[in-house]
Amino acid sequence: MSIMIWHNGRYYNNAFEEQKKKLQRAFMDENKKTKWEKQSFDASSLFEDVKTNQEFIRKVTRVDVLQKTFANLADKEEDVIFDCEVFDGNEAWIGHDDVEYRYFTRKSLKNLAVGYTIVDLLCALQTNSDVNSPYCFWKTRRELVELLNVSYKESEWEKVEEEKYDTNMEILQLMGEKEFSSKYPYICNQLTEHIRVMQMMFETGKRFINLKKKDIHGNSRFVFYPGKSDLSKKKFNNFIRVMKKMNLVFVEKREDTYFDKKRYENVTKELTFYSFPRYSEELFNEIEERLKTFN
Repeated sequence: MSIMIWHNGRYYNNAFEEQKKKLQRAFMDENKKTKWEKQSFDASSLFEDVKTNQEFIRKVTRVDVLQKTFANLADKEEDVIFDCEVFDGNEAWIGHDDVEYRYFTRKSLKNLAVGYTIVDLLCALQTNSDVNSPYCFWKTRRELVELLNVSYKESEWEKVEEEKYDTNMEILQLMGEKEFSSKYPYICNQLTEHIRVMQMMFETGKRFINLKKKDIHGNSRFVFYPGKSDLSKKKFNNFIRVMKKMNLVFVEKREDTYFDKKRYENVTKELTFYSFPRYSEELFNEIEERLKTFN
């Protein structure tokens, strides 16, 4: 796909999927990746009118934060050409195309440039993720919120959900310690064999935090396919039965529409969703007492 755009006497293309993949491949070189050191600073005053994730993403490419975010771009003058710090032999410049701030790069005057936004660059720097995936985009948005010290209602809910999964994972790690097993013997007796499954579900839940998918308690809900994690249906169902008994997981079946990659179309079907409460000492004390009563 090619859409030539005129900017300050130079033609360029937006960065589409292939250009983003090429950028990410370049960042696989640790020497190049290291040059793009990220800097935190307070840009909250620029986003005071932002209330949603969509508004934030729309605005973050339109305000002047690109050069302040990357240390290697801080001393670059706008629209002045310099040696590209990603692609060997290319020339580059920073500019505003009347809509968004971009890092432009091209092989020579004879070649069409590609303009990368701050979102494109940060997505590509996540070399362990598919640069064009929703998860990579989500992680980049969360990273930008932190780097720029921005806060709005939707981002705060996501932050709380992230912290919940981090807390739950920390508690999970404590289950292997003697002090924990002595304090909660009945819980450990029920959960010890399921620790690995819990870890996989926490990782999946954190990966798919989605404002549009909440359970009745306000937790982010997600779909988990045990077969993709080499879990037998019997083992997984037993795990869910144990967890539900202790109110450590919420399960609900409901219709949902999603994009089927094999059929290349939207499909609506009934799916099983899982969500987790925030684990705490208070919750575990309550569960331990209940289990003790039944034994």
